Amino acid sequence: MSNAFRGVLIALLVIMVGAPKVWAEKHPQQQVYGAVESMVPESADAPYKEDTPFTPVTTVRSYDSGVMLPDGTGGMLWRKGTIRPDLTAGDNAREVKLKVRELANQLLCNLDWEAFKNASVLPVTFVEQDNFERTSGFGRYIAEALIYEFNQRNVPVKEYRIGNEITGRKAEGEFMLTRNHRTYVKNRRALAIVGTYYQVKDNVFVNARMVRVSDNAVLRTAQLVFQQTDVVRRMLADTGPKLSSGYVSMRDFTTMTRANDLTAIDLGEDLH
Repeated sequence: MSNAFRGVLIALLVIMVGAPKVWAEKHPQQQVYGAVESMVPESADAPYKEDTPFTPVTTVRSYDSGVMLPDGTGGMLWRKGTIRPDLTAGDNAREVKLKVRELANQLLCNLDWEAFKNASVLPVTFVEQDNFERTSGFGRYIAEALIYEFNQRNVPVKEYRIGNEITGRKAEGEFMLTRNHRTYVKNRRALAIVGTYYQVKDNVFVNARMVRVSDNAVLRTAQLVFQQTDVVRRMLADTGPKLSSGYVSMRDFTTMTRANDLTAIDLGEDLH
């Protein structure tokens, strides 16, 4: 059969049968939308949808701090890290409250309840471990929260910051709590709740003790580690001296420059 006749025959077959489909139809490439750190498809084998070129993604509320490591054969391995949940400020605040509750449980665990007979508990402000003269909103909050926790467990608690009178200030209110006086502990069976805290970059270490005032005996101890969330950081930042009001007398220039009208303090003399 000549080449010309063979070509004519192939042409007639193509016209009668039609050109065969050599390549299968391909779907357009799927695209994933979303933030870079949130590119997680809902399902790896989800069916392709003709009505949309996009595959929806889930909202990522946590992150994995893992790393990629070489496997020794030219490939890479994923080492899973710690996943931290994206907690709200309310969740972080409740976590602090639960931590103080655990602190109270430790202080009362296996304690002989005879220790509370004719006694009272005095939670005081927790202070910095390296400076007993320095505290913060965090240290003050622990003392306040422990008053609540002990009272809820029917432990006798004494409020030692009550003043001798109710002070009313116009447009402000009526006040009776005070920190402007010393309270003498008359009951020698009283139990003081004292504690310290030490903060590092991500955590705060808290140590608490129940001390009998009569002989300074430590009856119970407790310790916890608080994570430095945004709530705890703000409480710790409430530290140091506060601005206060004062009075400064002012006199005219003539009076201040007349030597016979100046006092010894005005002249800068030492007082003996």
